[in-house]
Amino acid sequence: MIGVIFDPYSLKKLASIMKNIMVLFGLFLSLIFIQSCHDHESHDHNEELVSNYTIQINSPITGNYAVGDTLFLNIDFDETDSLTVHHVNVQLFNAVDSTLFYSEPQEAHVHATEGGYSLVDEFILDASFANSDLVLIAKVWGHEEGLGEIEEKINIHVTL
Repeated sequence: MIGVIFDPYSLKKLASIMKNIMVLFGLFLSLIFIQSCHDHESHDHNEELVSNYTIQINSPITGNYAVGDTLFLNIDFDETDSLTVHHVNVQLFNAVDSTLFYSEPQEAHVHATEGGYSLVDEFILDASFANSDLVLIAKVWGHEEGLGEIEEKINIHVTL
């Protein structure tokens, strides 16, 4: 039988080397974890900069719709200086009693660093919307609530 025989000194040295490798590997993984958990921010949130936001509601358009129609939502949120679009929200609600039917995206903090964000979705107007006046509001704002906030609104009437 052929075997490798290590003297006790060699085994201690090998164990020491393995321990050092494990410590270095642990440090490496820790650094990767810390780096990956940052907020992917390339700017200072404490700066007093107010963004120049714009909203373009491409669809739907103000007007009359019928039960069974699909509202195609296509809304562009832009920052004119290509800075970050932090928060957006689109809501569809009843103009009379403010019943909320639609609110997207679920997480308003979209953090679009390329200076633009588009919301594309669709919403079917079922029988519960018959003879209703609806309001669609699109909002965009900065990192803090209300900072640079603007909104666009359209009115929709649903007939039977």
